[in-house]
Amino acid sequence: MEQGRNSLDRIGLIQDLEDYLGCKVDVDAINILRDYFRERIMKEVIPL
Repeated sequence: MEQGRNSLDRIGLIQDLEDYLGCKVDVDAINILRDYFRERIMKEVIPL
């Protein structure tokens, strides 16, 4: 998400994506993840 967005924007995005895709989604900044998790998650990422 672009800078200047707040937590409510993030929650709205997640809800919209889950409704559209019909499954649970996680939206977060990749730079906050530890290296081990970042590598593992990036292998499973599905770009939209």
